[in-house]
Amino acid sequence: MFKNTWKKVMALLAALVLVTGVGSSLVFAQEEIAEPALEVSSFELFWPVVAGRTKGDSLYPIKMLKEKLRGALIFGSFKKVEYDVFLTTKRVIEAEALFNSGKQELANETLDLALDRLEAAQNRLGKIAAADKAGTIVDEVNNKLNNLEVFLPRLISQNEASKDKLQEVLERIQNLNQNI
Repeated sequence: MFKNTWKKVMALLAALVLVTGVGSSLVFAQEEIAEPALEVSSFELFWPVVAGRTKGDSLYPIKMLKEKLRGALIFGSFKKVEYDVFLTTKRVIEAEALFNSGKQELANETLDLALDRLEAAQNRLGKIAAADKAGTIVDEVNNKLNNLEVFLPRLISQNEASKDKLQEVLERIQNLNQNI
């Protein structure tokens, strides 16, 4: 009886050694695979917002007029801040489209327009009482600003010539996001 128990214990021990020995060698045999950098897509981050007409297009002034008229019809201080953030997002996406088509100067002018919208949003935000900030709208604006904070570093890495201007836009977005 002692022999049968001894054989069972030895068989169990041998099985454990084989399982742990083979399993660990398989783990050590794996190569480290570098994780690919996550591709940041303006389409995924900002859908349904697209560049549409960009600076240099013949119909771009009409687009700008339409945006000014729409902005004049928005009432409520924080709603205007939300619209400024929306326009900032549009200008950044337009700048990306212009960078992709090789129109560096027009892209920089578009980034200047984005900076103007950020400044307007910051000025309006300074005048708003905390009670006027509705929770859902604040969350939506923060989400838009967070998406811009994710997107702009990729745009900076792809456009070294406009790095300073893009960095300024990113810093203003971060500042606005902290103040909301």
